[in-house]
Amino acid sequence: MARFSYSLFTAVSFAALFWQCELALADARVAFFFDIGHSYVAKNNCKDIEIVDGGIDKAARSKNLEPGIGEVARKAMLYLASDGKFGEKTNDDDMKSITASLLLFATDSKQIGIEAWCSFRVPKLIDAGYVVQSKKSELEQINDGLDRQFIEMKKAMPIQVSKLSMLTNVSRNGTAITYSIEDKLVASNVSEQGKQKLLSDATANVCKNENSRLLLDKGYSFSSIHFDQGGLFIAQIYIDRSKCN
Repeated sequence: MARFSYSLFTAVSFAALFWQCELALADARVAFFFDIGHSYVAKNNCKDIEIVDGGIDKAARSKNLEPGIGEVARKAMLYLASDGKFGEKTNDDDMKSITASLLLFATDSKQIGIEAWCSFRVPKLIDAGYVVQSKKSELEQINDGLDRQFIEMKKAMPIQVSKLSMLTNVSRNGTAITYSIEDKLVASNVSEQGKQKLLSDATANVCKNENSRLLLDKGYSFSSIHFDQGGLFIAQIYIDRSKCN
């Protein structure tokens, strides 16, 4: 357990708890989105924590919120996590509630440490049904998260990923992730030099992306299969940890 000042922990934690109580009394919807934000923070920062999709929906019903708001919340979190590339932004008030929860976590964890924050906050999220203590391995948890993300991505496909390219499919086989890309090119006109540029650009994008680098460091690989608009094969690109300097 991280060392911290009990008086500071008490002051910060009770300030957060008091604010949450105020939110819950004033607006159940605000409190719900606040808890959603902290649930995803807990999943990403606290040991062996998993989101419970059914628990999110149950919590929404217990607060007498409208049907489907759980899905709205999940899409909003995906929107934030992907910098707006995936998911859907909900209304400004809901997004402000999520942002407030993330800012409070940043403040609390900086002052008392992440372990202390998890020890204080996670039991409350478990009691509310938002999260559970998972017995899955780290790799299983990552795979579950990727699969959920890919399901949401497929709902939005085709996705414009560059001026010339559309993402048309994504799949996972173990630790191998494969993307299908449709390019605004004519396969027969793409030279070997052009294929090398595709490889160079794709490698740079993957290696510079923080989330992709984390996956590469854990043994994942990325493969992208490129087709032209007529469905003709252009190139296949493979990237693993060794490709990133």
